[in-house]
Amino acid sequence: MRLPVATWLRGYDVANLRFDVVAGVTLAAFAVPESLAYAEMAGVPPATGLYAGVMGMIAYALFGSSRQLAVGVTAALAVLTVAGLSGLSHGDPGRAAVLAAGATLVAGGAAILAWICRLGFLANLVSKSVLTGFSFGAGLTIVSTQLPKLCGTERGHGEFFERMAAFIQHAGETNLPTLAAGATAFVLLLIAKRFAPKLPGALLVVVAALIAAPLLHFREHGIHLLGAIPRGLPAPRFPSEALAAWKPIVALGLSLFALSYVEGVSAARSLAARHGGHVDPNRELLAVGAGNLLSGLFRGLPIGGSLTRSAVNVEVGARTPLSGAVGGLLLAVVVVLLAGVFASLPDTVLAAVILVAVGDLLSPRAFARLWTLSRREAIVAALTAVAVLVFGMLWGVIAGVVLSLLDLLERAAFPHTAVLGRIPGTDAFADRARHPENQEVAGVLVIRVDASVVFANAHTVKEQVLDRIHRQPGPIRLVVLDLGASPLLDTSGAEAIVGLRATLEAEGMRLRIAGATAATRDMLRAESPAAFGYLQPGLDVGQVVARWESQPTRH
Repeated sequence: MRLPVATWLRGYDVANLRFDVVAGVTLAAFAVPESLAYAEMAGVPPATGLYAGVMGMIAYALFGSSRQLAVGVTAALAVLTVAGLSGLSHGDPGRAAVLAAGATLVAGGAAILAWICRLGFLANLVSKSVLTGFSFGAGLTIVSTQLPKLCGTERGHGEFFERMAAFIQHAGETNLPTLAAGATAFVLLLIAKRFAPKLPGALLVVVAALIAAPLLHFREHGIHLLGAIPRGLPAPRFPSEALAAWKPIVALGLSLFALSYVEGVSAARSLAARHGGHVDPNRELLAVGAGNLLSGLFRGLPIGGSLTRSAVNVEVGARTPLSGAVGGLLLAVVVVLLAGVFASLPDTVLAAVILVAVGDLLSPRAFARLWTLSRREAIVAALTAVAVLVFGMLWGVIAGVVLSLLDLLERAAFPHTAVLGRIPGTDAFADRARHPENQEVAGVLVIRVDASVVFANAHTVKEQVLDRIHRQPGPIRLVVLDLGASPLLDTSGAEAIVGLRATLEAEGMRLRIAGATAATRDMLRAESPAAFGYLQPGLDVGQVVARWESQPTRH
C-alpha cells in the first residue's frame, strides 16, 4: 500500500515550501483558539482540544487525499460529544476527557474497519439537502450552547429549545462585564473576518484578551477565566476507565465516526470542486481513522475536516498537505511550551470565537438556492434542520438520511413518464409537454419512461401507460415504449412489460420497445422470446414508428 504522503513528498517542488510554511503557521494560529473553544464546548479540559489538533493535522498530512483540507476538532463534533457524554461524566471534565477519548478511539477503529471493507461509498448516502439542513440546525444548536457563556449566565441542558428557554429565563442574570468583553471580542472578530480574512483574527483577539485580563481585573468583575492548562503532550494510553460505560461509548463513537467522515469528505469534495484535486473516499476513511486513533490515545477529542479552516488554508496559499504537517508541529510546540499562557483567557471570548466561526452555517442562501433548484430537496433540508433542533444532531442526521431515502424511493416508485411527439421536419421525437409544437402520429402513442423499470415501480409504470392510453382522444393502434432513459430493467419490470403487451393486444393494440440497452433486450427476450425477438441494437423511436408507417396494413 502506497501512502499519499509518499506520492506528494517524492515529487515535492521546493518552490512550494514558503507557501506551505506560511499556510501551516496560519493554520496553527487559527487552530489554537478554536481548539480551546471547542474543548470547552465539549465539557472537557481545554488542552484536550489542542491534543486532538496536533494528532489530527499530522495524521491527515500522512494519510489524507485532499491537498487543501484542514482537520481538527469541529463545532459539530464537539456538540455531539457533549450530548453523548451527558449523564455519563456527571459534570467532571476529567472523567469527560477519558470517556471522550474512548469514544474517539471507537470512531477511529470504525473508520479503519470501513477502510478495510472499502465502504467509502457510504458518504454518498448523505445528500446535499441533508448536509444543508444539518449545517443550519447544528449552527443554531451551537449558538444555544454559547450564548450563556457569552453573557455569563447559567447554562441550560437538553436540546436546542430547552437550552434557549433556560437562556431566556436567566437573561436577567447577565453579567454585564462578561457580556461587554464577549461582545467586544465578537465585533473585533467580525471586523477581522470581513476586512482581513487571511489574518488569524481569532488568535489576535485572544492575545488582546490575555493582555487585558490582568490589566482590567477580569476575575474581580466576575468574568470566568479558562484556568490552568498543563504543558506538554500526555503519554499515549488506552482509556481503560471508559470500559465501564462501553455500551454508550460505542454508540457515541460510531456516531462520531459517521459525522466526522461525512463532514470531512463533504468539505474535501467542495474544495476539490473549486480548487482542483482528487478526493479518494476510501483513503479519507484511513485518514479519519488514523487521526481519531491517535487523538484518542493521546486523550484528545474526535477530529474531522473543517471547511472554514480549509478555506483559510487555501486563501493563504497552501500548495500541498505539508501545510497541515507544519500546522500540527507548530501546534505541538504551543502545547509543550506555551499552553500555560492561556490560563487567564475569558470563557466569553472563546464563546465569541465559536459564534463567529459558525456564522457561515447559518446563511439562508443555501436554503434559497435549494428552493430555487428543487423545492422537494429544500423541504428535506428544512425538516432535517428541525429534526436536529428537536432530537439532537445524531438523530437529526439519521432523520435527514431517512427522509432523503424516502424521497428517492418515492421518485423511483412513481417515475415521470412523458408522451413524445415528432419534432417537425425530423424523424426524432421529444416531450410534447415541453415542446407543444411536436407533432402527434395518427394512431400512435409514444411514451418515454424516465427511470429504471424495477420491482419498486413496475406496476406503476404499467398503470401509467394504460392511463395515458385511455386519456387519448382518438383510437390508438400502436404503443411505443421508449426505454432510452431506463438504464435498468429487472425481472419484475420485464414481467410488467410482458403483461402490458398482453393487455394491449387484448384491446387491439400493439406494443413496441425502443431505445433498450443490451441488458434490457436480453431480459425481455429471456422473459418472452417470441414477443421481443425483433429487438435490435440502436432501435430508436423514429425507426420503430417509420416501420409501422411503412406497413401496407396497420392493425
